[in-house]
Amino acid sequence: MPQPMHGMLLLAILLGAWCMDASGTVTELYTAPQEFSEPKFILRQQDGRTVVEGLCVDIMHAIERTDPHIRFVLGPPPQSLARIEASLVAGELHVACGFLRTGKREHALHYIEPPLFSTDFYMAVRADDDVAVRNWEDVRRLGEDAVILAKYACAPALSSVEGLKTDFSAKDTKTNIQKLLAGRGRFFFHRSPGIEAAIRDAGAQGKVKILPVVMSRQPLYMVLSKAVPAHAATRIQTAIIRLEANGELAKLFAKWRADD
Repeated sequence: MPQPMHGMLLLAILLGAWCMDASGTVTELYTAPQEFSEPKFILRQQDGRTVVEGLCVDIMHAIERTDPHIRFVLGPPPQSLARIEASLVAGELHVACGFLRTGKREHALHYIEPPLFSTDFYMAVRADDDVAVRNWEDVRRLGEDAVILAKYACAPALSSVEGLKTDFSAKDTKTNIQKLLAGRGRFFFHRSPGIEAAIRDAGAQGKVKILPVVMSRQPLYMVLSKAVPAHAATRIQTAIIRLEANGELAKLFAKWRADD
């Protein structure tokens, strides 16, 4: 996690946000759950209805508690990452949680600093595969055999690594694990928290193992549509700074890591 902001800058942001909306007006910001993104968003059936929970839901509730002038409206149904990104650019959605940083997104969206959390990416292989991987060079040396299966959402974590053979065609983790077991790839690349639950949900315990090397560590951010007013963006940033400073973001991340 980045170091907290300098005290005078933090004070200026806090005072600025307080002065911007003394009327008590609540700003509603529309968002959508991202499909196949556990534990950011998890869909459960409860009393005949779909309930959305997860790390990002908890973070948004924490922001609302910190600043009652902000209210997130989480609308159904779950959407793909590409659809959410396009809706943010068009101003149809206002906010999204847990985005990796890319140059294209930075041009089109507003990233809120500091990041919400950082996540580690691991690779899994079939249980009978004795491959030893310490770094990306080891993977490249495997040549044509080293196809890496991953969701499109994980692609930015690999974008800076050259010479890899990747397959982002499957939109969910279960399909990727099935492809791994069928020999249609040698590695499954995914983040933690998330990778252990993905293996469990695919019924692949004992058939797939996670290699014990962190292949990439990436910060994930709250991002806003550029249509969101500056005062609302400042309030969200102020709340995230507070939640980082008081340890609440770290507690929420630890909670969902433990559930992996």
